[in-house]
Amino acid sequence: MDAEGSVLVTQGARSVAGFEANRGKIQRLFDARAKAKAGDADAEIDVALYEGELDMIAFDEVRKRLENRKLTDEQKSLLGEVELGAMVSALHKAEDEATGKAALKTIVDAFVTGRMPNDEDRKQPFLQAVLSYAVNEEDPDLAQKAFEPLKALYQEVHGKDNPQLQQWVNRVEDKIAEMRAARKEGGGSDEGIEEGCGEESK
Repeated sequence: MDAEGSVLVTQGARSVAGFEANRGKIQRLFDARAKAKAGDADAEIDVALYEGELDMIAFDEVRKRLENRKLTDEQKSLLGEVELGAMVSALHKAEDEATGKAALKTIVDAFVTGRMPNDEDRKQPFLQAVLSYAVNEEDPDLAQKAFEPLKALYQEVHGKDNPQLQQWVNRVEDKIAEMRAARKEGGGSDEGIEEGCGEESK
């Protein structure tokens, strides 16, 4: 929380690196706010971006505050990251099936065009969402594209030799192979897969 009692960030990755990353983001926001308060107009851009990055304000509010402002390449890159993060937040906050499906579709559409969050806290649920969608739609190619970076992310965090992780990897690989076989035969399967590898994916 900040001095006014506003929640600044909800901790995602429960690791030293995750806590350090969020602490850095919060400090960066405080520094930008101080500069903006001192009259630095460019710092106002950073404040909007950093507040959006921490999910303190909606993406529409970020765009509104940046309207007619000239952004650097670095700021444009962060704006894209904020937008992707907002997609993940919208999916998590969806209160009904229709809203959830719409939020999921924006994530899938972004992934298909080659976009994916760099932030680990958002990358994992982003890829999980795409993988789940692909399995539900019986699309083995899309599932494979989402599975590979998700597997690499899990292996980096939990280790390639983690037994529980390897079990999940095997189940997903078997499911993708099953979908490919069903596609060749013109059939399908109603069986889905878990979003992650149990406790190891959290």
